[in-house]
Amino acid sequence: MRFEQLKRESGSVIRKKLYKKGKMWIVASALSFAGGIVLLGTTTNNIFADTVNSQDTVVSNIQSDSTATGETNTADSTKEITTTVNVQTNLGTITMNATGKAGETIQLNVPDKTGYTPDKNTINVAIDADGTATTTDMITYTLKDANENNNVDQNGDENDTKDSNSLSTLNSSPNIQKSTDDSLNSSSRTEGVNSGIQATAADDSTNLAAGYNGTSQWYINENGDLHIGAGTFNDPSSLDSDYWVGVFAGSGFSRNDAESLQTKITKIILDGNIVAPINSTELFGEFTNLTEIENLNSLDTSKVTNMGMMFMNDSSLTSLDLSKFDMSEVIKTDDDSSDPIPSGTDQMFDGTKLSSITLGAKNKFMNNVSLPNALNADWVNIGTGTIDFPQGNLNFTETAPSLSTLYDGNGKTGTETFVPYDASKVKGSLTIHSNLGDKVVDNITGKIGNSIDVNVPAVEGYKADKTIVKATVNADGTITTTDFVTYTKITSGGSGSNEGSSSNLKIVDKSQLVSIYPDKNEVTLYKLDGSKYKLDGSKLTPIKNRALAAGTDWYSDKVVILGSGDDAVKYVRVATDEWMKLSDGYRYENKKLVVTTNNDNMTQLLKSEAVPVTNRALGPRSSWLVDRIGYLDTSDNPKGFYRVATNEFVDPDNVSI
Repeated sequence: MRFEQLKRESGSVIRKKLYKKGKMWIVASALSFAGGIVLLGTTTNNIFADTVNSQDTVVSNIQSDSTATGETNTADSTKEITTTVNVQTNLGTITMNATGKAGETIQLNVPDKTGYTPDKNTINVAIDADGTATTTDMITYTLKDANENNNVDQNGDENDTKDSNSLSTLNSSPNIQKSTDDSLNSSSRTEGVNSGIQATAADDSTNLAAGYNGTSQWYINENGDLHIGAGTFNDPSSLDSDYWVGVFAGSGFSRNDAESLQTKITKIILDGNIVAPINSTELFGEFTNLTEIENLNSLDTSKVTNMGMMFMNDSSLTSLDLSKFDMSEVIKTDDDSSDPIPSGTDQMFDGTKLSSITLGAKNKFMNNVSLPNALNADWVNIGTGTIDFPQGNLNFTETAPSLSTLYDGNGKTGTETFVPYDASKVKGSLTIHSNLGDKVVDNITGKIGNSIDVNVPAVEGYKADKTIVKATVNADGTITTTDFVTYTKITSGGSGSNEGSSSNLKIVDKSQLVSIYPDKNEVTLYKLDGSKYKLDGSKLTPIKNRALAAGTDWYSDKVVILGSGDDAVKYVRVATDEWMKLSDGYRYENKKLVVTTNNDNMTQLLKSEAVPVTNRALGPRSSWLVDRIGYLDTSDNPKGFYRVATNEFVDPDNVSI
């Protein structure tokens, strides 16, 4: 028995395996390489979508407080103990070695950091009776003068050296230094015990900055991700600046440097449960390069009375999920008030251009709240539809007071995701007139007034005089064409074919790659009854004791077509005298490239069965790695779609290469 399963790389070895399920044998395989094993014959071979513009995220360690614990429970006061101690600095936590006797207080030299000057030379560390080491001292590093920072001795070595006791070193932005303005340098850290998950970087050497907002520890990594740990945020009244500029300044940065830090942030990640201040004015506002906020459901807003300007001027933000926001205590304000200080939900979304927003039953918005979007269009809930073509029953306009009519705090509207809908975008069918009658092509999309290209449908046994027709999307939503297609019958005996004497069954030599649908069960195999290639009276019958596993890839060398016209069924050969229905999978070709989604909206994904993915989409202006082009129908001239994940494809019309 010969199986022709796909070999992806030269020098690879395919190991075939039959495993029994009931009375049936399932074909699976493993593709081996020198560098590892890729499983092709199981449904666990998942390929995850990759963005190409982001770097690897810094993995976070988790610690519940700022004090490291030694390994011994009790200590002999006459013997020296070597342990570690965590020390807080304005650039993040560092870990140092400490050696001393239980009950002693020792002094450790402050480690040097290249380009910085510490505010002290030593710190006091207590060796506790249980062998742990603790300190209450905090180190503040100040950026050195540029000339001093570049000072090199005659041997070519930098004068600054790193202390071997320091287990992590932070490299900050060269423009960031500690503020000398006492009014901006008021501490943003509230003394107390940290609780829950803290945002402590595993490798602080890659971080731009670190500090505290109230009792929540934060750090910014080199990718521009602002990680925030569990705790309680400061009230903005304690800060002498815009909210996060004030937070950064309270951690030792000048106002200019704090403002520079804010522009570097592209993503905010809440790593633990956080209590929002009662006055949450501008809590996440003024992040002009922010595109995403993760885990907003971890933010406790149950006591918040003011959310004014909360996301103001976050002009790059694409989506928000506020469905878990408890806004029951937000104070309704006089919408006609001339008070210049925002309150309630005043100006909450001003300066944003969202592509989607998810709202919930406990949301409450004032009558003066506007919600701009990327298309300057009305907001519509997705309902039973898709991101591109929502089918909801709720809508509101960008301008006030439309949003507040749906979400006024009484819970009448539940959790819904809304997207801006361009009414000029149409999805419909096109009828093409031909000498063989009308041919209908479904699922054609375009904008009213535009001209679009549509592939001419293939007819088995015929050749069309053109492959594409020009169609127009009309003002009434219909799609029409004036092109006429002429089909010519193909005579038998053409090159590359091996036909039998039966008029409704033929075999054609055709090499192609076929993948079984990942969401299907085992796929039935068929055998050809009768003499090989002598097809009079022959038919394909199921093989009862063998099948193909879902998600597996196969090489096919021949195609057989049973029936004709609309009743034609295509089978492809994947082993000696073993065939599968082409409709049980899709054809593909390996192709590695990078695609970028269009700017105007979220981009719809399709499964390999050519049905929409309803719970995921690609964000605007995002780039993705493609590993194959999938042809998601069985026609002779199928359209190719780019695969960005195991069973997720994107229409090439919605991306650029």
